[in-house]
Amino acid sequence: MRVVTGLLCITTAWVPWALAWGDAVSDAGRAAQGEGRALANAVTLPQVNGNSLTLFPGQPDQTQLDFEAVFPGSKGGNCADYTSLFGDDLGVVNAGRPAQTDLLLDDSATGAAYQTLRGSVDRSRPDMGNDPLWSQTDDVLDNFEDLAASFADCSLDTPVTEGERRTHMPEIRTCERVADYSGACDIRHAYTIEEILENGSGGSFAACGNGCILWTVGQAFPTGPCYQELTGTKRVLKPEAILSAQIEDLWYEDYIAGLWIDGVNHYSHMAGECENDDSPTVWLGHDVSAYFKTAGEKRVLLALIQGGSQGGGIVRIRIRFDSSKALVADAWEDDPACLDLVRAISDGACEGPIHCAAMPALTDGCIPITGGSICSGDLRPSPVPGISSFCRTITVSADCSGFYQGQMNCWTDPQGVLRCPYNHGGVETDCTALEDDSNCGFLSSSCVKYAQGESGLCYVFEERWDCGTLHGIPVLARASTLDCAGPVRCMGEDCLDVTEEQSGDFAKAAAALQAAQMAASDTGLLERQLCRLLGRGHGV
Repeated sequence: MRVVTGLLCITTAWVPWALAWGDAVSDAGRAAQGEGRALANAVTLPQVNGNSLTLFPGQPDQTQLDFEAVFPGSKGGNCADYTSLFGDDLGVVNAGRPAQTDLLLDDSATGAAYQTLRGSVDRSRPDMGNDPLWSQTDDVLDNFEDLAASFADCSLDTPVTEGERRTHMPEIRTCERVADYSGACDIRHAYTIEEILENGSGGSFAACGNGCILWTVGQAFPTGPCYQELTGTKRVLKPEAILSAQIEDLWYEDYIAGLWIDGVNHYSHMAGECENDDSPTVWLGHDVSAYFKTAGEKRVLLALIQGGSQGGGIVRIRIRFDSSKALVADAWEDDPACLDLVRAISDGACEGPIHCAAMPALTDGCIPITGGSICSGDLRPSPVPGISSFCRTITVSADCSGFYQGQMNCWTDPQGVLRCPYNHGGVETDCTALEDDSNCGFLSSSCVKYAQGESGLCYVFEERWDCGTLHGIPVLARASTLDCAGPVRCMGEDCLDVTEEQSGDFAKAAAALQAAQMAASDTGLLERQLCRLLGRGHGV
């Protein structure tokens, strides 16, 4: 019993020392945490001032950068040009097409970056599911327990021994892949034409040129009451299209109490004899544009007084407008695969018809509207040469299988034998064996010389694959042995004071990522450019 008691006294005395050793580890972790926070607080974040970005504000090495230098061309844009396209898929696509064209010709850093990125699009897309590129990743995942063994406070003993290192020796192979663009497709043109003006009652419209209407209100009457009111109405449907409106001439007999437009009396004549045999026509030239530049019904009132056997009154108002405003929507469907088929037909690699399947009725080559017309030059030009911009549906159908079939040029072999090979077709690629071989890795793809048409389309691609093997090379190997003293300290919150923070940045980042994913999913991919990610087969 005395022995047991003595042991308890000794071990109890050592408890505070054990706690002190444990706290030293925790204190070191918290000290490091404090140092990190101090460094973070000392960092001065960049500031945005108008159109410039200030780095290290308030510091001796403060640097100010203009947005135009960081993002060339940023000052020339207008956010409204993009926000107005929200919800308009065809509008977004048609706005992006000229931007892409500009970037392909831009010699700035931004243009060079886009051209480099665009150059990777027109390539073949082999199946890389068995590519050796992933071998090291697979090895880590399959032997993760070996890595876990090193997560401790351990000493490492590394003796050096003779060994062998396996090294890949490349063996380059090439194959060809034919791009067959055969198929059928439609290119749709969505446009809407709406009237700018609409006649009502008591008046008539007469065209006075494209974008010009002469609105006549009133009439002559042989007999009737001494006082009469004549009213004319019309509607302005698109006030943004109105350029001007002017009261021109006014005829009346015998007298006129008022010509009322928008609450303003523009003319009256009450003096003189009761019978006015002159039946005057007067020129007014009054500008009433402001009244007609608002939407809705427009009214003209003639208050007439007949003094004899006949009377009446007629006023004419000339209204000018921009007839192109009648075109409220105009967008060609963007279908890169269909446009490639059109280019393949123009190159002569494919055969098939291209025609307009939906054409509206025209009058003198235009679509008439009240006081004007919409002509072909007012619409976006057709993406297919020779097709009218009025066409609503372009139908394309072509067979491209024949361009790599038939008799080939003859040649004489080294033995003097004349060879005249015939290509029966049917084989679009000899790369299948390389795709199926897990020892072969894809390297690059390029267009075969003379296999590119005038349109820029490539019809035969050459692919380079590496089917090399592993070979042993003598090396000095090191076999390491871990000697671990105990458990790992400072796991989780053991040695840190964690402060939970709430931030909306993650939600913003997640929303932006989702938007990017949706944009990517809406992108039209060419059939020959299938998106593959660690997959097999030919699915997207």
